Amino acid sequence: MQLKEVKQKMSFEEKLSKKIEEDRDFRIELTKNSFQWFFTVYFSRFITCEPAPFHADLKNALEDDTELEILVFGFPGSAKSVIVNTAYVIWSIVSGRRHFPIITSQTAPQVRMHLQNIRSELEENELLIKDYGSFSPKESPDVAREADEWNKTMFIIPRYDAAITGVSVGQRVRGIRYRQYRPDLIIGDDVEDIQSVRTKELRDATYKWWKGTMIPRGVPGVTKTVLVGNLLHQDSLLKRVEKDMVSEKRGRIYKIALTDHTVWLGRFPTPEAVERLKQTIKDPVIWAREYLLKIIPDSGQIITEDHIHYYDDIPVVNIRGQEVENDGEERDKVDFLYAHSWVDLAISERSTADCTAMVSLKVFIINGKPRIYILPKVVNQRLDFAGILKTTKEQSLYAGDGFLSLVYVEDVAFQRAAVQAIQVQGVPAEGVPVAGRGDKRAKLLTVSHLIHNGTVVFPRKGAEELIIQLLGFGTEEHDDMVDALVGALLKCIDNGFSDTLEVIKLL
Repeated sequence: MQLKEVKQKMSFEEKLSKKIEEDRDFRIELTKNSFQWFFTVYFSRFITCEPAPFHADLKNALEDDTELEILVFGFPGSAKSVIVNTAYVIWSIVSGRRHFPIITSQTAPQVRMHLQNIRSELEENELLIKDYGSFSPKESPDVAREADEWNKTMFIIPRYDAAITGVSVGQRVRGIRYRQYRPDLIIGDDVEDIQSVRTKELRDATYKWWKGTMIPRGVPGVTKTVLVGNLLHQDSLLKRVEKDMVSEKRGRIYKIALTDHTVWLGRFPTPEAVERLKQTIKDPVIWAREYLLKIIPDSGQIITEDHIHYYDDIPVVNIRGQEVENDGEERDKVDFLYAHSWVDLAISERSTADCTAMVSLKVFIINGKPRIYILPKVVNQRLDFAGILKTTKEQSLYAGDGFLSLVYVEDVAFQRAAVQAIQVQGVPAEGVPVAGRGDKRAKLLTVSHLIHNGTVVFPRKGAEELIIQLLGFGTEEHDDMVDALVGALLKCIDNGFSDTLEVIKLL
């Protein structure tokens, strides 16, 4: 840009700034139609440095009424909450776009904090009140009722025929509305914490509440949802929603990680500035989880997301030795060794009981190296004895491509009788003594190298719950599928990976 152009630009910005400052009608018209300008004008005290590009992108997405679903992962201090939970809520009302926003958080104190931030702006932001008028319910003819509501968790704003309310996770909201309006803006901010993602049951409960209780309260095709938070677990609400949005190709997803200073040059002009912040955090786990958006369990994670290797197709061979083409010019030498399943039994249909888990695999030697393919049909069900026998036979046939393949069962307690019952059906089943194998963590550590180095590969679809249990091992309430996987892999170690193995364990 030439000097003349720079001066012209500066002159224009100065004139615009002066007009915004002096011309109330122009200011109102400008800010009603632009959330970017609304934030700049009425929330200028929050702008202490040059905004980052992601701030403009997020504001544009919030402003765009054709985008009805927005998901935001952002590091602390990225200004996401003041933008989404405070400024945007107020703008959506004064611009006439929304009449009944709802704000949700994990706890009631969090909800009250968000509502108090909004209330402070409505009562104390002098320029906002000067331009858009008083937001107090005292402006209403029905002073007593409206004023009473103002002091609760619902703010009635008669001037704009609007109300703002908040609910915590799990709270009943059936039938919630303001006058003729159902919720037309649903904002979820920190609806999860470390405690609420510890078990699958808790994660399921949060997801069920969000999808089954909150979302249906809105108006299809009208209500906008904005979900804001951190990455706390591979199976968290935010990750589940992200998967839904990606698979259905809808909405906008923002991941704002503080990977380096260039993310926000205004606040972090140098790498040293990021490093100084990092030093104040001290805890590397917190830094990775909250600022880098890494999924980090509290402790003891054996298998991480980076350790999981996937496959798209399983080699097709005629028992052994068939060569198949890969994506390159060379051909892979493929030897099929064996297939088997591991059954971790639990005979009960109670909702709180452990599940019977079955994991099947196939073992190949590809170009001289072993490769263990975990099959996509992973069983994790609460079954009675008859159901176990039926499902075990189905799994045996499935792993053997229509032939009965070997099934391993832990040889303890009642499971000994189960092995015999399985054998009566014609299924080749072996009881496996568990003595000397160590505890569950020790067992997983014994086979973890096979997962780490890619010897074990998982299907892209069909083993999602198994992978979730594996990543969360030690924090998940149930680990039945991990037990079955570990048992199946321990038998691979016992059986070996020699391409001269003569016994093909298919009948």
